[in-house]
Amino acid sequence: MAKARKTVAELGKLLAEAAKAIDVLRARRKALAEDVTALSAEIDQMRGETVGAPVQEVPVPAKPARKKAAKKRIRRVAKAQKAAKKSGRKTRRPGTREAMLEILRASEKPLRVAQIVERLAASGCKTKSVNPKNMVGAMLAQSADFERVARGLYAVKKR
Repeated sequence: MAKARKTVAELGKLLAEAAKAIDVLRARRKALAEDVTALSAEIDQMRGETVGAPVQEVPVPAKPARKKAAKKRIRRVAKAQKAAKKSGRKTRRPGTREAMLEILRASEKPLRVAQIVERLAASGCKTKSVNPKNMVGAMLAQSADFERVARGLYAVKKR
């Protein structure tokens, strides 16, 4: 199913609508904060406490913390893998990058892309790529874990 493309004018209208909705929500939040302040003053008055004591506002975060989410995801995956190991279930196979690292670490000398692709296939690493040689070549060129030793030869980067 193809995505419907929008014109610049349509996108401008959508943006304007979203801005209006945000303004309405901000006004609503302000009104609710005033209501909370009034209710707090009523409660203080009923208790006999000083009226007009400052009410501590709850800060509203602008964006969710991505680092916390990433750490949670890492912990969740590690926990699942640990539980799978204990129960005897299969865990996820290493990805292509991890398999390439293992292959290059196991070899004594740098390998060509075609050799790496052959060893990946022999190790059982599957890919959906139509042309695995191009995919592996691109991964080798872009990843910081590999280094180009000579033309067409790659090895694991020494740290």
